[in-house]
Amino acid sequence: MQPDFDLKRQDRRSALISLLPFTWVNLMTQHRWLIIAAPGASFGDIDLRAANLHRASMSAASFPKAGLKHVNLGPALLVDIDFSDADLEEADLDDAQLGGARLSRANLVQTNLRGASLARADLNEANLMGANLDHADLTGASFVGADLEGSTIRKAHLEGADLRRADLRGANLEGSDLNGAVVEGALYSDTTRFPDDFDPADIGLLQLADTDSIT
Repeated sequence: MQPDFDLKRQDRRSALISLLPFTWVNLMTQHRWLIIAAPGASFGDIDLRAANLHRASMSAASFPKAGLKHVNLGPALLVDIDFSDADLEEADLDDAQLGGARLSRANLVQTNLRGASLARADLNEANLMGANLDHADLTGASFVGADLEGSTIRKAHLEGADLRRADLRGANLEGSDLNGAVVEGALYSDTTRFPDDFDPADIGLLQLADTDSIT
C-alpha cells in the first residue's frame, strides 16, 4: 500500500505537519520532524517503526496496536495517549510526558523511559522486560500483571502505584519511593534490588527464582 503522504519527498530538514488527514505516513527517519496530531486523532495499526518523532505533540491521540519499534519519541508530549497493544520495543521515550497514557499490554521490552512522566498511566499486563524507568514519575500508575523482569526503576516515584501480580524478578528499584504502593502478589527474586529498609516478604510479595516459570 502506498503512503498517503511521504516525507521522503521533502528536502527540508524540519517540517510542521498534522497527521490528522493522513491514514498512512512514511516518515524519513534520518532527520527530525516536528509532528503534531490533533487531540482524539486515531491511527490504529499504523507502522512507524524507527521513525524520528523527537518532541512530537500527540496528546490524547490513539495508536492501538501501532508498530512503533525503535521510534524516537523523547521528550514528546503524549499526555492521555492510547498506546494499548502497541509495539514500542526499544523505543526512546526519554523524558516523555505520558501522564494518564494507556499502555496496557504494550510491548515495551528494553524501552527507554528514563525520566518519563507516567503518573496515573495504565501499564496493566505490559511487557517491560529490561526497560529503563530510572527517575521516572510513576505516581499512581497501574502495573497490574506487568512484566518488569530485569528492568531498572532506580530513584523513581512509585507512590500509590499498583504493582499487584507484577513480575519484579531481577528488577532494580534502589532509591525509589514506594510509599503507598500496592504490591500484593508481585514476584521478586534474589536478584531484585529494593530500596533500603524495604522488606518484600513482610508486605505480600512472593519470591521465585529467576529461572522459575510462571503458570
